[in-house]
Amino acid sequence: MHNQPEKIKTDAIKTHACGFSLTELMIAVAIGTLLIAGALKLFVYARSALITVENIASLEERAAFALVAMETDLLLTGFWGLHSNGLALTVPDSVTAHCSGNDVSNWALQPDIPVTASNNTYTLPCPPYGTAMTGADTLTLRHASPMPTEARINTIQLQTSYINGTLFNDGVMPETDLNLPVYDVNIHAWYVDKHSSEGSLPALRRYALINNGLMQNQEIMPGVEDLQVLLGVDRDDDGIIDGFVEPGNEDSGNILAVRLLLLMRSMLPEPGHKDPERGSADKPKSSYRRINAERTIWLRNQVDA
Repeated sequence: MHNQPEKIKTDAIKTHACGFSLTELMIAVAIGTLLIAGALKLFVYARSALITVENIASLEERAAFALVAMETDLLLTGFWGLHSNGLALTVPDSVTAHCSGNDVSNWALQPDIPVTASNNTYTLPCPPYGTAMTGADTLTLRHASPMPTEARINTIQLQTSYINGTLFNDGVMPETDLNLPVYDVNIHAWYVDKHSSEGSLPALRRYALINNGLMQNQEIMPGVEDLQVLLGVDRDDDGIIDGFVEPGNEDSGNILAVRLLLLMRSMLPEPGHKDPERGSADKPKSSYRRINAERTIWLRNQVDA
């Protein structure tokens, strides 16, 4: 008699205990699969958006650095210490510049031509780091260092008065007046190379005059795929730019400004991205993200073309 209620309770549990049917299980699996697929798709979209944001931020940062570096150089262009007249400077035969074993003095040491550029071609007398980018411009800038320095041997320097000046490289100041300041001579030739320290990523590079008259190839910023230069020219000497022209079309006008246009390219392809400006035979479709950067710099020292 004492076991009877317990038996009834056990039978009741067995009667009401049941699991999912096959149909219910299949529905649950289908719903779970849809939820997981949705979550994965959302993750892919989020990841793609993150890559896009990182690429754009990196490109904008690199473009800003490159433009600031070139702007700083341009603002000094035509500065020769106590005056800005390159025609008043003397370059002795003993002062020479070279690169890759070649004498490039006639090209590098031209203080009377502080700004010169080439249009869509590489014209520098020094070999590129790898291969110069096809269709990119070059820009060569000449000036003195922004601050006076001490005379040093094996460094091309300049000592100026208010009316003239002389280059020297032996550490001996050419003027008897030792109060006249001495400056380093800066020669920078900017161009775009197809290769960089980051492999096949193109880069903005420059040849810079360093010790012993050597023109050294320096990497400035990877990710620059193209450099285009426009010159703001004043043809009637009224101090107003008559228009921006490509290098070679200055027509003896005074260069008052330089406009820089950079094309930046991401280091890695971006999943799902297609460059809208590419798709022709000369510009095949690409999944690399690109942005354009532009800056106009007004020269502080008027340059005669």
